[in-house]
Amino acid sequence: MELNNTIIIPTDNKTLAQQLFKSVIYDEDVLVLGVLGEDVKATEVVKKADKLANLITQGRKRKVIWIRKPDILKDEIKTVKIGAGKDFTPEDVLESLAFSISLGDEVMDIIKKGDYISFIRIDTCFSRAL
Repeated sequence: MELNNTIIIPTDNKTLAQQLFKSVIYDEDVLVLGVLGEDVKATEVVKKADKLANLITQGRKRKVIWIRKPDILKDEIKTVKIGAGKDFTPEDVLESLAFSISLGDEVMDIIKKGDYISFIRIDTCFSRAL
């Protein structure tokens, strides 16, 4: 599988995983879609999101981070702020399939594990990060 817009978080080096995650979220000027897990559904989301990351939303670039083993970044994911007025918790983010993070470093949308995965749903998740 060819991924051009995805950073795959390492599963065997917690320090490097934390550094990469924090760097993408806090240091880069991009809209981020984080994908959790490495099952068939997560892999499908990564493939679609990577293609959608080629698009630019209102002048903003997009990037995907694939967190195949979410437990390695559990604490870091829980500390990302939830966007104002959102009706989900940090625990909901950890239990989701994917989540988007704004330029203001806030989680703005989540895709639940039971949601239907389409290009439109993934694009909406990215777009809500504006």
